[in-house]
Amino acid sequence: MHVSAGGKQVRVWLSNEFGTKPLIIGAASIALSMGGSKIKADTIRALTFNGLLSIVVAPGAPILSDPVALDISPLGDVAISLYLPERTVPETLHGAGLQTAYLSAHGNVVASPVMVSVGTFLQRLFVTAIEVQSRAAAGTIVALGDSITDGARSAPNTNQRWPDMLAKRLAFEYKANKAFGVANEGINGNALLHSGVYGEPINSNVSALARFDRDVLALAGSRYVILLEGVNDLDSIGLKVHGKRVDNPSLSATAADIIGGYKQLIARAHEHAIKVIGATIMPFEGDGTDPDGVVMVDNAWTPEKEAMRRTINRWILESRAFDGVLDFDAVVRDPAHPSKLLPAYDSNDHIHPNDAGRAAMVNSIDLSIFR
Repeated sequence: MHVSAGGKQVRVWLSNEFGTKPLIIGAASIALSMGGSKIKADTIRALTFNGLLSIVVAPGAPILSDPVALDISPLGDVAISLYLPERTVPETLHGAGLQTAYLSAHGNVVASPVMVSVGTFLQRLFVTAIEVQSRAAAGTIVALGDSITDGARSAPNTNQRWPDMLAKRLAFEYKANKAFGVANEGINGNALLHSGVYGEPINSNVSALARFDRDVLALAGSRYVILLEGVNDLDSIGLKVHGKRVDNPSLSATAADIIGGYKQLIARAHEHAIKVIGATIMPFEGDGTDPDGVVMVDNAWTPEKEAMRRTINRWILESRAFDGVLDFDAVVRDPAHPSKLLPAYDSNDHIHPNDAGRAAMVNSIDLSIFR
């Protein structure tokens, strides 16, 4: 896992939130990564939970490790190892971890500097956050969003999600004087108003309104939220996949509904003295066509949805409801065709910016917005 701020003490959040059975952690460790399945031997630290080396996590619950001393550099990479003594179905996971993880069949190897791997995967199982304590802590910036924030279309193991790029820019700008944590709370396919928007099980895609307490308010040091949500609320209206309408009657929304959702999150954040920075919804004409030109979703974008997007963006920019605004739409749109991404910023699926597009988004941010 790639951290943002550095420090000398860490805690790890694990979760069995969507589990239907108790999650048994036989042992766990954290260490500095040396790349691949290797970790730096002299940095291996056992994780304990209430002083215990093993723990049973109840269904629906998270668990927070005890603090452990570990010197982590800003933008450093750590490895978390978990020993599962019983056959375990991973029901709580991040589907788009975009970081190679390694699986061993050799029992408890959490203290081994090298894991003999029998398989790899890109999902992130059970681990939901790493808290790093820093004397220069300036607070946590939470990026709350959908697949654009999650890192869709960025290459695994490159840390090229836009929140990663923001963390890198902040670290370079402030060096050791300020340590901003950047928490990526993006979920592929996520929507502001509705859970399970593409006919998926709800537990794989909880709406921003439903997960706000868990993913923002519960995070240590949360001071700012960058809210980039709404495009999936729009493109899922009347959704048809291969010409067949998705059977989910909740998949309808008006511009007023989406604006109302923003207002709710702003109010809830302000109750906890957290500032909310609104980001405009970026263009998505052409969404639903795969990179080979095959139409998968035939009405993800329509002129009516485009009109809604522009109405919502005007409200974001002009209402003064947010504590700050990022006009990502203006950064990445094609001036000759504003309902589309600029070709140089298009990852070729017409909704997700490529590396250059994500860099342009981050470079457009006036860092003084984080005071």
